[in-house]
Amino acid sequence: MEEVPPSGWLPHIRRFWQVYVVGRKVKLLCDALTTEPLQLQPYTKVKAALNFRIEITPHGVAVITVDVKDSKVNTLGEWVAQLAQAMSQLELDPTVIGVVITSGKKDGFVAGLDIKLLNEDEFRTPEGLRKLIPTFHSFLTGMERGKPKVAAVHGACLGGGMELALACHVRVASANPKTVFALPEVRLGLLPGAGGTQRLPALIGVWPALPMLLAGVSKSAHAALRLNIVDCLESDAASVLPRAVQQCLDLHRRTQRHGDHYLRSLVASSQRSLGSVLSRAAEAVIRYVWPVRALLFWVTEKKTMAVTKGHYPAPIAIMQVLRSSLDRGVLCSKGGFSAEQDGFISLALSSQSRGLRSAFFASSAAKKPPFNHTPSPALPHVGLLVPSASPHVGWRLALRCVENGVHVRLVGSTMELLSRRCFVPLRRVLDTRVKEGRLSVGERDGMLARVVLTRTMGELCHDMHDSWKTAFMKCTVILHPAAVDVAAQRNFASLISPHVEPATTFVFGVSPSHPSLTPSPHVLGFSLDCPDVGTTKIVEIVTNKQTSDVALSVVWDLVLNTQKLLPVVCEEGQGRQLVPRLYAAYFLAAMDEVLERGVSISDLSRAIRRRGFDSTPFGIADSYGLAKMKAAVQNLQRSVTSQQPPVTSQGAVAFLDHLIDSGALGVDSGAGFYLYPQGRSSKHSAKVNPKAHALVAKMQKRRSVKAAAEEGGQRVMWHAVAAALSAWEDGVVSSTEVVDLTAITSLGWPPFLGGGPLGYVDEEGMVTCARAMRNLEIPVPGSLNRDTCPFRNPPGESRLL
Repeated sequence: MEEVPPSGWLPHIRRFWQVYVVGRKVKLLCDALTTEPLQLQPYTKVKAALNFRIEITPHGVAVITVDVKDSKVNTLGEWVAQLAQAMSQLELDPTVIGVVITSGKKDGFVAGLDIKLLNEDEFRTPEGLRKLIPTFHSFLTGMERGKPKVAAVHGACLGGGMELALACHVRVASANPKTVFALPEVRLGLLPGAGGTQRLPALIGVWPALPMLLAGVSKSAHAALRLNIVDCLESDAASVLPRAVQQCLDLHRRTQRHGDHYLRSLVASSQRSLGSVLSRAAEAVIRYVWPVRALLFWVTEKKTMAVTKGHYPAPIAIMQVLRSSLDRGVLCSKGGFSAEQDGFISLALSSQSRGLRSAFFASSAAKKPPFNHTPSPALPHVGLLVPSASPHVGWRLALRCVENGVHVRLVGSTMELLSRRCFVPLRRVLDTRVKEGRLSVGERDGMLARVVLTRTMGELCHDMHDSWKTAFMKCTVILHPAAVDVAAQRNFASLISPHVEPATTFVFGVSPSHPSLTPSPHVLGFSLDCPDVGTTKIVEIVTNKQTSDVALSVVWDLVLNTQKLLPVVCEEGQGRQLVPRLYAAYFLAAMDEVLERGVSISDLSRAIRRRGFDSTPFGIADSYGLAKMKAAVQNLQRSVTSQQPPVTSQGAVAFLDHLIDSGALGVDSGAGFYLYPQGRSSKHSAKVNPKAHALVAKMQKRRSVKAAAEEGGQRVMWHAVAAALSAWEDGVVSSTEVVDLTAITSLGWPPFLGGGPLGYVDEEGMVTCARAMRNLEIPVPGSLNRDTCPFRNPPGESRLL
């Protein structure tokens, strides 16, 4: 039977689309072949500035290159007044037809306001901030008027940098993974203070803007293009600036054809952003139908309060500013900008913002090596001995490495261990990221290509099989994740050393039960036992008395270059590792409340969370492992040398012994203080493990009046402060920033409280802290009994800067 060709309008639409696609490709090819190389000449009519330079093309497009001196990233500071003055002169020059703003940094546009300004004495008052913030507002408002402005973005476009790009008429960006757009001020307890709360929702709509404003969600270049934050993408970073110049020329021609109102229509106009009819209708309903808008903000505020528990005022302030502008019926109005400035000033002076900023500076300061650092010439090749008892440790470490371009050789006794229990879970994680759009197929294949599986035969001994001799060939760092004693370390290193390079670094796992290392220049220890509390994980690098700075530098760089890992250098020995020490003190304080004061586990956990902690001592003990927590508690009792006597551990150790004997070992066993039906992949249930509950009823002291849970939560918090002070006094680490950041990351200390326990002492004052501890019957550490706090800088200076 003869096939009948399709009829109707569908074939014509398909044919039209095919012709359009071919024509588009031909046009792009012709544009690429005919594009002239960009020629830039210095612009001499404006006085040279320190943090930016101005050049001009033969067609009259001025190119402003922001390049802040002596800084890895571009930050906005007081020099913006000079930039505003230069922009005014460009507006008055008839030979200039438009302006393109770009960056002189390799992989960054503008990272926003220089947060250090907020810690200067001049800007610690409302009057000082009212002199600073209007400078940015007037500059960006002036950019919206006059000649065409185009932003050429490559790299991170954050905070004030994104607000600068939003004030431009067109934004051109590179399709590079490093190019991201975000307004992260909310994470520092602030709101976007240079028009971000007004221009972003006006450009992309209120509903799409809320996640970026309230949670600081970042958008990749492709996501920004879909939201129309970006107008066009270039695959190559080198093509961004020429394309931006061409866009500026096109804007100039259209302005001459249609008048100045054409540029005004591009600024803060969602009409070109909300492409579909449904999107436009939804945005119109939100903006102009009051009941719908009120319901939207009511639901959003309820969800925000459920997450923040009222401890973080910035999201609520952002919603208030945005809602007040919408209630007036217009965004980007003078009243909206004024409300935004008032909100920024109020938040910048709040204690919550000061604490979050202190934590931010601590994270930067903690990345400075506390030793004579020698940069590694190249990425190391890592050999990883997969523990047969815990293969998840092997593939998780391997995943961390391959994500950052490090080649990993997984060494194990069987292919079943290496393939099914290591490589398959690793690939499953990468496949999930591909499905979510976080990785491309090529990037996933590149990561998997960096993994080599090596099977060894027989035991590791003096007459070992040849497979052991070639297992770690070409590896510059050999990881032995399992914690073993000194004799096993010495045996492993002596058998492998003859078959690897002399400078190869051996890194052994360290735990509270095995805290010592073999004395050797090329032997170190590490511990990555931080439970999943925060996004950043602490990796403790443990040194012995003979560890060389070269070997330490190799491991430091390996950890620091791995995403979401932060290295902390500690010495070997009992009680000398910071994380187990803080865990033990935190856990002991909670067990003292449960066993001695009669507070239930559930009530105490809720009280601790209400104070802003991300996790509870009981959840941390389960994730860490009850056996390791027991060893950490015993080590703490034997090793504390400061004036702070720790809480007695006798009852806590006996409780852990009974719980361990019953088979409840923590998350990996499916039960600890809580129940874990699916092991480490599931969160614990709200119900306490019945075995733990029965033990509490059996061992709890009988009291006629039980202590209040809220008071118990407060006492546990102050015990955490005392533990941090004790660790610093005993010299476990020399940096107060490291202590604070470790407390935030490992204990879940709320960062809005001073940016850490020691920062909280700075914020509240020594006298207040000592009085609070005495009122709660907590021994006061020695540093709080002195006239001046030993880790506090002179008044007016931040110890974190």
